[in-house]
Amino acid sequence: MTRGSRLLLATLLPLCRLKAQEPVITSITNAASYNKPTEQGLGVAAGSIIAIFGNHLSVETASAEGFPLPTKLGGTSVSIGGVDAVLFYVSPAQINAMVPTVFTIKTFEKDDFRALPVVVQSGSLASSPYTLRVTQYGLGVFTLDASGCGQALAYQRHQDGFLSLNGVENSADPGKTVITVLGTGAGWAQTVRAGPPPPDGEPAPPEGLPTAFGPLAFLAEADRWYAFLQFELTPRPEQDDPNRSAGRAPGLVGVDQMTFTVPVNAPEGCAVPIRMVSTHYRSQNATISIHRGGGRCVDPPVESIGLLTWERTITSGPEPASVASELRVEFLAASGKKLPTRDVIPAILDMAPRWVGLEGPSCPLPSDTRLDGGVITAQGPDWGPTTAQPDASNVYHIPLPPDAIHQGTFVVKGSGGKDVGAFETSVSIPTPIQPSSYPAGTRIPCCGSFGWPHFTWTGGDDSSWVRVGMYTPIAPPVKVAQGDWLHERDKLASKGEAGFGVTTYSGLPESANAELTITQDAVTPVTFSAPGLTQGGLHRWVYRWRFTGLVVNGDKIH
Repeated sequence: MTRGSRLLLATLLPLCRLKAQEPVITSITNAASYNKPTEQGLGVAAGSIIAIFGNHLSVETASAEGFPLPTKLGGTSVSIGGVDAVLFYVSPAQINAMVPTVFTIKTFEKDDFRALPVVVQSGSLASSPYTLRVTQYGLGVFTLDASGCGQALAYQRHQDGFLSLNGVENSADPGKTVITVLGTGAGWAQTVRAGPPPPDGEPAPPEGLPTAFGPLAFLAEADRWYAFLQFELTPRPEQDDPNRSAGRAPGLVGVDQMTFTVPVNAPEGCAVPIRMVSTHYRSQNATISIHRGGGRCVDPPVESIGLLTWERTITSGPEPASVASELRVEFLAASGKKLPTRDVIPAILDMAPRWVGLEGPSCPLPSDTRLDGGVITAQGPDWGPTTAQPDASNVYHIPLPPDAIHQGTFVVKGSGGKDVGAFETSVSIPTPIQPSSYPAGTRIPCCGSFGWPHFTWTGGDDSSWVRVGMYTPIAPPVKVAQGDWLHERDKLASKGEAGFGVTTYSGLPESANAELTITQDAVTPVTFSAPGLTQGGLHRWVYRWRFTGLVVNGDKIH
């Protein structure tokens, strides 16, 4: 058994015997990311590897050997939804198993989320049922140390066909290195075009490819369904990359893989953040090492930036309407730090929105250092000057009158501190658009000329983006990131409308807690310079309208 196989199946430990006690399940997670589905509202996908944690789960510690994987190991078995699950590893405190593929969810219906009972049987004793939330997707990236965070389990394909682990001493060469990242939880995506998965417990077929580096070396040229299982890297892999593919990892059980060529202009460093991405779900953050020419990675030098964020939020709904304005000032420094860019969300055929992925669990990444810029003074056309000192975390929060942010020119001055020198900068903010009214109780409007809900506004031109987002809770009070079902799309303000495909809410239960958010921000933000800011600074202004208490009925859009 290769090192990679041992890492994914389980590390063999000395067998031990314990007095039999009733098994107790305390949590169940994705075995790669260690998210907690029932605690955080996240889900695991059918066909994925899960880790079951608890007490007295087995009287032995044992690992499966050979294929097919067993459904009973060390006197222990696991039932998920009444179906025996195949087992990788059992111990008194942890079991690694696979969610049966029979529960794969392929359609956007009310059973998009299934609550399945999990029971661990150890000898003659059984645990109480534990409810597991099974979803269409539930991605996690395997990490090299099996902690769920840090260096991804990623292999680099060399010109001679052999593979090596990506890492600090063996970085990917931008534009040249073909890399394969391993994870689990692609769910429904694994059956799209590439065909159905193998029977539970059986490895994905090697398809006759070379066996260098053991079963992890099989890089099947499966039918590409990149739209369903993507790989998130900044910049993202090229659309015409001939090496891009995704599917089950050949020679392994329950493992998904994504293969791509590292983009020629990818950022360099020892911990470049990456995530696997499916239609609705993003994995946890992991990292890979990238260095031009390969070899040992080198982190880029520390750079610093300034962010001046102007926000005005208007909230309406069941509660009395409110308006709040704030200026937030931050000076940040980190290795390779750059000014942020806006991610524009396009629409497919100018009709359907991007389904915003439910966020996987976060992992600690190299953090920013917050810099001291002295005293900050802000002034608007009809207010100020207002001054602020940094708080304990070196963030400046400048509360403003409710209607302080509107059309006009706004000025910010810094007195200079130990890190950032004195500066003065200004930004001209345009007149806000005027969204249509959506009072509490409004049913999501339908229909436009092609039959989908439309949200409209007046005013604005091509210098502003308008982003429309709809959040629909389908399993309150549990929420995932911003919501259980969130759709967003961008339009230039001059367009005056944005619509969602009629299938957006298909099959969802009625909810009277839906929220519509409309934001307006600049197409081209204003930049500025200041002593000590190696990458300069950026003004970001945002008008935000929140309409709460709306009604969505997925069986029929009203």
